[in-house]
Amino acid sequence: MILMSMTSPRHTALLGVLLAGLLSACERGPGPTLASHPPQAVATLNGEPVSRALLDHLTRAHLGVANPYDAPASAAVAASAPPIDRQQLLDELIGVELLAQKARERGLDKTPAVLAEAELQSKTLLSQRVVRELIQSLKVSDAELQAAYDEQVPPHEFQLRHVQLADRETALTVISRLQQGQGFAELARSLSTDKVSRAQGGDLGWLMVEQMPPDFAAATRALKPGEHTVQPVKTDQGWHVIQLQALRPLAQRPSLQTATVWLHPQLLHAKVQAQQQQWRDQAQIKLSPTP
Repeated sequence: MILMSMTSPRHTALLGVLLAGLLSACERGPGPTLASHPPQAVATLNGEPVSRALLDHLTRAHLGVANPYDAPASAAVAASAPPIDRQQLLDELIGVELLAQKARERGLDKTPAVLAEAELQSKTLLSQRVVRELIQSLKVSDAELQAAYDEQVPPHEFQLRHVQLADRETALTVISRLQQGQGFAELARSLSTDKVSRAQGGDLGWLMVEQMPPDFAAATRALKPGEHTVQPVKTDQGWHVIQLQALRPLAQRPSLQTATVWLHPQLLHAKVQAQQQQWRDQAQIKLSPTP
């Protein structure tokens, strides 16, 4: 959270006195009262209004910002949220407003660093808002969920071997030697950089899709038992040549309803990324030679 909280006893006491003075003045009658504040203000500080909108935003921030990809919270969950002490938050907001006033008195709001940071924060906020608006307009259909379920939650697990290499060229050489009839286990023992599986001829045992890196899993899904990949597969560990040895049914396959918990946000995120890429492709971008 950007807002600062003055938590030292001295600052707390100062803010308490300041707030008490403001409220006391309102109760006495002379000067502005709570009733005489503009509707958009919750207090005044040195004659300047303290924005109700800022206090509302601070309250929402303390409640926590929901992940826009998640389903909306139920009424029961919302009702169970802990109560917020708006008087305490007003105290914190007045502390921020006081420091902001002092910064403006010193001209800090006009410095290049502050102006640049304020612009960046403003544009970041706008980008977050347009993404949230985009998410609300997008839908994930039952058919899309079913297709993703069939693709990512197959009803079986995979018995695999692999040869892990440091570069693509060496992986291509391994594929060529396999196509010439050399044994997979032999190549794994002599060339694989995976020290764990190398001694077993590259054997990885039985794996489920979610236990594999995404590109590794996609390549595995395309194989039939006995086949190996004809193009190297890149992961964070290096380049891989993969062989599917066998399939067997999963003992307990997650249901579509269970898988939807992670498939729905994943599909929604992909749609947002696709729209952002489309906007970028349509934009006229000219880069400076010396950024």
